[in-house]
Amino acid sequence: MTTPWIRTLAALAATVLLAAGCSGDDDGDVTETTDGDARIVEHAYGETTVEGTPERVVSLGLTDADPLLALGVEPVAIRPGYGVDGVGPWAREALGDASPEVLDAEEINVEQVAALDPDLIVAISADVDEATYDKLSKLAPTIVRPEGAINYGVSWEVATTMIGSAVDKADEAQTIIEDTKVAINDTLRANPHIDGTNGAIVRANPEGGWYIYTPVDARGQFMFELGVNLPPKLAKLDDGSSYWVDVSAEKTDDLEADVLVAIGDKDEQKLFKGNKLFQDLAVSRRGGVVYVPPEPLGQALSYTTVLSIPYALDALAPQISEALD
Repeated sequence: MTTPWIRTLAALAATVLLAAGCSGDDDGDVTETTDGDARIVEHAYGETTVEGTPERVVSLGLTDADPLLALGVEPVAIRPGYGVDGVGPWAREALGDASPEVLDAEEINVEQVAALDPDLIVAISADVDEATYDKLSKLAPTIVRPEGAINYGVSWEVATTMIGSAVDKADEAQTIIEDTKVAINDTLRANPHIDGTNGAIVRANPEGGWYIYTPVDARGQFMFELGVNLPPKLAKLDDGSSYWVDVSAEKTDDLEADVLVAIGDKDEQKLFKGNKLFQDLAVSRRGGVVYVPPEPLGQALSYTTVLSIPYALDALAPQISEALD
């Protein structure tokens, strides 16, 4: 299954076009290219032509290194997600002995990127405005989020497909996507009562209340892939334009669900466990809350990539299943 707001892979011909041998049919079918042919990738700021097979790929999206590594592409530099030093544990095997330069996660330094002499810049999971895109695209072909997607709001399937096309590994990308879906389906078969439930991933607001991750966010995408949908009261708050919905302390009852995944360090967990309103929820009283530390599992959920999904499935799905019993 895919996130509800994003285009399906069948519609991605409108996003990723292969310039060499493109089909002229109105159904949007995409024909394959031979190695080295040019690909055209459409995105929020137009379209980018990538020729040949890139060899010096700079990964500026906070999670973009994962699909690159899964495809056997070693970036010359990566910009890791917050709290992750280089790559997460789920990606270290794919990284192998490679040692890409680790860039600043807080902001994109165009001069630093220029010094890397890239021949492809991948910035899908990134906050790239048009001015920054213009600067980057003068250095090398640059791909960013699809049109209509918010920053950091691109599904793992779409990101993997776009990256696979850009690096001339479109078929391999689809294979990896299908393998990931198999892992998800295997998990659901092993835990058949997860699919069709409602729940959410939640963090405590230190000033009171709660942050609930929506299906636009990677954490919400992960839950959606498991067939866990937002409870009705929370779903009404989600208009698809933000990673989370803000629930006030007075509305804590709106968190009532079949299962909740509460992410936080020891201090943050105290905000859950010491909050009477939260603990009085029926889901709390019956043990339906799964408490998850920020690292590494919380980070894996915040990535939700072809590499981190299997890792998170193994670590979290059994806990969700137990919480639902």
